[in-house]
Parts: sequence; C-alpha cells; structure tokens
Amino acid sequence: MLAQVNQSDLAFLRERARAIDAELWMEGTKFRAQSRSRRNGGTAKLTRDADLREFTVLADLAGQRTSIFANGWDVAGKSALQHEATASVLVANSMADTSGASILESAVGARKESFAHTVPLTSEETRSASGSAFSK
Repeated sequence: MLAQVNQSDLAFLRERARAIDAELWMEGTKFRAQSRSRRNGGTAKLTRDADLREFTVLADLAGQRTSIFANGWDVAGKSALQHEATASVLVANSMADTSGASILESAVGARKESFAHTVPLTSEETRSASGSAFSK
C-alpha cells in the first residue's frame, strides 16, 4: 500500500519515479516519464556570456541526512524488518569516491532519519524503500 502524505502531487510523482529509477520532464504541455536507461536527454554545452548569463548554486542542508531507516513487518515470519541505507548507496550509484552524505557527516555529524511513508513486507522491499528514499 502506498500513501501520499503531506506531499504535493509533483513531489509524490518525483518520489515514485526515483523509486523505479525513472525521470520526469515536460515536453511542451505534456508531462512525460521514462526509465533513465531508456531516455537519451542529450547534453547541453553552455558558454559563459553566450548561452549562460547567470548561474547560482544554493546548498541547503535542512533536508539532508547521513542515513535513513526503513521499517516494516514480515507477516509470514512474524518479525520486524529494518534496513539502514547509508552513503554507500550513493557511492555505488555514482562515479565519485565520496558522497554528499559522507561530507555532511564529517562536517556536522550523523543525521539519521526513519522513513515511514510505506510499510515494507519483505526484506527486499525494506532495502529498496530505504535505498530509494536515501538516494533522493
């Protein structure tokens, strides 16, 4: 079961897309979604003072965390399920040796969070829920 709790429609769709490794975008007036592996978004080369006039970066650490827990219940096995996703999830999915989560932890310490929007029923669902929530 899946619930949209305290989220805009766009935030909910983005979360679902991230969970299945898909991208969302607008083409004219149409809203599109496709898996990342099948979408060729192309590349854009921007040149300063030609195509690129201004560029601003803002780093907001308010919603950042160093790990996230997903909790569930194995009905058949009658046992609690828990999985913690850490920075290793991010490093495995990128070309970098470090992640923002590891930098955050070294700068301000551990910031752990529990994910409670879904109730995973198997160990695999628990791992998937924590990993996809941490990757966003």
